[in-house]
Amino acid sequence: RYNDTTQTSFFLGASEKQPLNNGLAKVDWNATDNHHLSLFYFNSQSSPTQQGTLKPYWSSDSNGKTLEIAGAWTWIANSSWVNDVRFGFAGTTGEVIQGDLSALPGDPYGLGPNGVPTGYSFNTGQTLFGSFPEVTFDDDNLASLGVGGRTGRRGPQGQYNFKDTVSYLTGNHALKFGFEAVRVKFDNLSTRGTFGTIAFGTLRNFMLGNPIEGDSSILAGNPETRWRSKWFAAFVQDTWRLTPRVTITPGLRWEYQGPPHDTRNFLGTFDPNSAGGVVLVGPGLPHDKLYEPEMADFSPRIGVAWDVLGNGRTVLRGSVARMSSFPSMTTIALQSAFGASMYDVDTAAVLAGATPVIDRRGTDVESNFVYTLTNVPMNWSQAGPVFPIAPSNARCTIDVQCATGGIDPHFKRPKTLQWSLDLQKAITDGLTIDIAYAGNHGYDENYSTELNSVPVGTGYTPAVISKCLAADPYTASSKSLKKACAVDQDAINNARPYHTAFPYLGYINSTTYGFKSNYNGLQVTVDQRNFHGLRFLASYTYAHALDMWTKSSANPQQLADPVNDFYAPYSSSSQDIRHRFRFSPSWDLPGISS
Repeated sequence: RYNDTTQTSFFLGASEKQPLNNGLAKVDWNATDNHHLSLFYFNSQSSPTQQGTLKPYWSSDSNGKTLEIAGAWTWIANSSWVNDVRFGFAGTTGEVIQGDLSALPGDPYGLGPNGVPTGYSFNTGQTLFGSFPEVTFDDDNLASLGVGGRTGRRGPQGQYNFKDTVSYLTGNHALKFGFEAVRVKFDNLSTRGTFGTIAFGTLRNFMLGNPIEGDSSILAGNPETRWRSKWFAAFVQDTWRLTPRVTITPGLRWEYQGPPHDTRNFLGTFDPNSAGGVVLVGPGLPHDKLYEPEMADFSPRIGVAWDVLGNGRTVLRGSVARMSSFPSMTTIALQSAFGASMYDVDTAAVLAGATPVIDRRGTDVESNFVYTLTNVPMNWSQAGPVFPIAPSNARCTIDVQCATGGIDPHFKRPKTLQWSLDLQKAITDGLTIDIAYAGNHGYDENYSTELNSVPVGTGYTPAVISKCLAADPYTASSKSLKKACAVDQDAINNARPYHTAFPYLGYINSTTYGFKSNYNGLQVTVDQRNFHGLRFLASYTYAHALDMWTKSSANPQQLADPVNDFYAPYSSSSQDIRHRFRFSPSWDLPGISS
């Protein structure tokens, strides 16, 4: 029956739910006067359900879990020596499971005992992941078919941590040194897009089988990642009471961050010195790591505190430090070609004039290489495949180029130099004023660059410009005008730096280092403690932040120009706040007890 209402949800289903359960436990045990043990456990689980439309099995169930387990052992050997050992794990797992996950589109249609299809007899080309494809319409009054949205599993991921710190008191020195080891686990299987999106303009086009190829897409390959990395650190510091009024705190920290790797060696990177340009990377392979890690990353620091008058009411503090940070694993690994490309033309064939191509058909790498098919010829039929996931021709050719990525083999972690000077003055027993200056200089900051880029305007050859100017914008259609002014793709390809060596590669994104940033700030803070029931904390900051890229900036790989003016984008940060004032008062009303 024709739906003459505004209701587009034919399956109303049960109401959505979002249960959340949290639990924690903590145990502290003084085993002896010298030994103290503690354990901490936290578990948070949620399982919301999102109802779909049209069919009950086009709904999705979510499961989220946050787990933290920590333990500590403190051993007081004597009045001088203390050893503190801490260990634990903190991680998360989240998954969104569609109701028809087990139904491969191309399998014969049938209903299982729970009423969920065992297949749809509709070959989309996807053979690894189940679910009906998402069928969308430009008409907002038509409901989409299929589950759609974000699906898959993220996790388990987290960090295993072990840290041992030893403290030693001797004379005017309070020494502390220790060691830390971290093992990072990052498992992920985002299946969004694997079931495909097939777009139609109208219901009539759907009935006629005329999808919009440019708006339809599918994610081919296996997007599962199993990344691991190991971090190590060691430190030593001393709190030295040089005089009754001067305290110096020097320290030194060493850090090591191992390059991430995939447990199945499905990571890859661009290497212009290797055949094909892209190589697999992993333990036991000729390219055993993504980049050479920094082995001598030492960060010194020192702080000084001076009680100016010796009464504790006026204190001058200063510090200088160098610090390194750990870039996220995805920052490093996602730039690498998942599964990597394989070169199938031998050197003799190339020298004999054969056209080099990338061809992964029939290889284990092919089944695990992830790529999105969009704007491709579609076969809208039940027999399919709707999307040409397994074409008969090679993957990457001169006419159909592939994009790839990699990481600088000499990649460095971002670092910063920090300094500060602070004067704190107690005006009265309850009123304190603090004037501080803080600054830092960031360097070796990470960014992405396009190794195969061409100069601006390369595609607008004289012939293209003449053809574009000859088109009449008043009489020509937008489609014909766009075609007349289209860039010369051959001119762009021929100008690419790696076109001669790797003509089948287009964009080559690389993660590297070299950006910089600076921050300088002056802060004044007034802290008024209890004065006839009145308390307040007031602060004013005047600062200036400059950088070459912040998270809210766009396309950093296009901003970095190492040839002409590398530091051209260096300017006020997107997060630059020149003036900031905060005032937080509280007043205990007379006669009312708190």
